[in-house]
Amino acid sequence: MSISGQKRATRDHQSKFGQLELLFELASALSRAREPHEIYSAAVHGLAQVLAADRAAVLIFDPDDVLRFKEWVGLSEEYRAAVEGHTPWKRGSVEAQPIAVSDAMQDASISTYRQVHAKEGIRAVAFIPMMGSGGLIGKFVLYYSAQHEFQTDELQFTQTIATHVAFAAEWQSADVARRQSAGLGLSVTHGIVRSHGGAIHGSVSSHGTTFQVRLPCAEKTIEEHSKPIASVGVEKGASSGYRPGGRG
Repeated sequence: MSISGQKRATRDHQSKFGQLELLFELASALSRAREPHEIYSAAVHGLAQVLAADRAAVLIFDPDDVLRFKEWVGLSEEYRAAVEGHTPWKRGSVEAQPIAVSDAMQDASISTYRQVHAKEGIRAVAFIPMMGSGGLIGKFVLYYSAQHEFQTDELQFTQTIATHVAFAAEWQSADVARRQSAGLGLSVTHGIVRSHGGAIHGSVSSHGTTFQVRLPCAEKTIEEHSKPIASVGVEKGASSGYRPGGRG
């Protein structure tokens, strides 16, 4: 093998190793994350390092259908404000494909942002769709300060990361909603019980959490004649019984 061939093989090996390392780091981040932005941060910083990108970002559609920055590396506030909302695909699209622009100063498809890219020092850019369970939910963007011919394996790897992050972020958002719903359900229950002159108490043991509801007997005070009318245990791993936020 020639010297140039050996050098290319070494670079390829290092690139593959870096990609595997990022996958492991991302898996670890997913297991620890409690909010979607923690997942975005791990992915954006990891991609920028592994693919030697000068900048990187992730944008997600908000409820108002505007695509907004959620995490980024190396992008100015002025640039983010100028391009926020730009998307080459519609939300929910199931046919979105990566778009690679090797020279942002010449490509007509993004000519509207030519001056913005020039001021930010961006010469090459790639848009990678984030596909969730219901279609497109956002995009990853890779930026380079010089012209860059995006390789197929670069785009495929970034697409793989984007897909994993999209599903993880959806699951994490649903989990946050479930936790918030659980707190709201318990709060509503507490309000109903108190409005009837009752009380609700919780206790925690090695078996789980138990909630005890007391309501007063008719024409008697809660102190004199209250008695438990419901004492429901929530055992760890149990598939039945009352759970905060559940259907009871």
